[in-house]
Amino acid sequence: MQRHQYRKLASTFALIFFLYWMWSCAPDGLDSDQEAPTASSPLGGSTVVGTSNLTVTFSEAVQGASGNEADGPCDANKTIKLTSSDGSCYGMVIVAVGNTYTINPVSDLVTGTYKLTLGTGITDAAGNALSETEISFTVDDALTTAIVNLTKDLGSAAGAADIIAAAKAAAGAEGVTNDLKNVLPTAYEAIVTLAGFDFDSSLSTVITSLLGNISGSESVTTATSRSKAASDSDIGDVAKKFSKVNGKHVPAKNLKDAQKATTSQVLSKVSSAAKAATLKSMIAEGSAGIQERAPEQVSADVYNAFNEASAEGAADQADDTFTADKFETAFKEATTLQQETVPEALKAEVAAKADAAVASAKATAVVKQQEAEAAAAIAGTGTNETDGDTGSDATDDSTIDDSTIDDSTIDDS
Repeated sequence: MQRHQYRKLASTFALIFFLYWMWSCAPDGLDSDQEAPTASSPLGGSTVVGTSNLTVTFSEAVQGASGNEADGPCDANKTIKLTSSDGSCYGMVIVAVGNTYTINPVSDLVTGTYKLTLGTGITDAAGNALSETEISFTVDDALTTAIVNLTKDLGSAAGAADIIAAAKAAAGAEGVTNDLKNVLPTAYEAIVTLAGFDFDSSLSTVITSLLGNISGSESVTTATSRSKAASDSDIGDVAKKFSKVNGKHVPAKNLKDAQKATTSQVLSKVSSAAKAATLKSMIAEGSAGIQERAPEQVSADVYNAFNEASAEGAADQADDTFTADKFETAFKEATTLQQETVPEALKAEVAAKADAAVASAKATAVVKQQEAEAAAAIAGTGTNETDGDTGSDATDDSTIDDSTIDDSTIDDS
């Protein structure tokens, strides 16, 4: 009996020793957590607005999550990095609730593609490292893009904060579609009607910044609610609205600078075949804006400044399709129609000044046309045959007839 008890006790000790030996030989013990954490996010492949917070959920509790505190070069020691397609690295504030981490970029994001990278420095309590995880997403937000760029461009200019606030409130109002076609003109009108706005120092910056958001026709109607594919007429809509705001609100002494900048920038973004129709629609809308001024503000000086600016800005954009002759014809057609609404007492002076403006600007258009033709010839893509008559329209009109531009899409009347 006693021997049996000793044998049983020995077996028990042997089992305990065996289990201890197995446990001690295991890398981290038999009950070690060897499963690495994983991360998931609804952000992957999605399209968001530029003010969105970004969320990531881990499969278990983790530690070591950190990111840049400010925009600038990515800190290699940080485990969460937010970068744009151009390589910019964004600062962030990280807030964790349970296993879900909310990442709030310190700067609003402009339209473009981005990547959120989660590094191997993120681990669970047992030290298992997350496999590097990249989450790609797109920002499509005309309002935020315009406001971010305007803020940068204005910098420390006097009244910059008020300008930004006015533009953001107007363009972000309910009922304003979040695309450049609607955001840009709405923001512009809010700015130039802002009490105390300094036209002399800030107007040019505002126009250049806002219209600079248009990189081409495809960019005009990109938004969180994407509309149909953009066209020249969509850019033409922006042009008309800016021109009307100029005609209606910009003081006479600043009107020439405003309309010249508007005309030159817009015509640089539409196709060459659409330039003539776009110019005509801009002059028509600007003239309508002038008519909406208080009667005492409607003067020959206002019309003349507007027309001279339109001529000079358009001439700068002449090329081997929008030739000097086509520029002249479009301008004269537009100012002839303008005469129908010019007050009788101003008609003669406005007409004479318009003729002088186009004659003067045509010299610039001739130079621009010749430069474009020479460049096309060097590139081996030129289709025009010049006859040595500078300023002559040597382009086959049948290929770029203005009638192919649907004026109904850019004529509010």
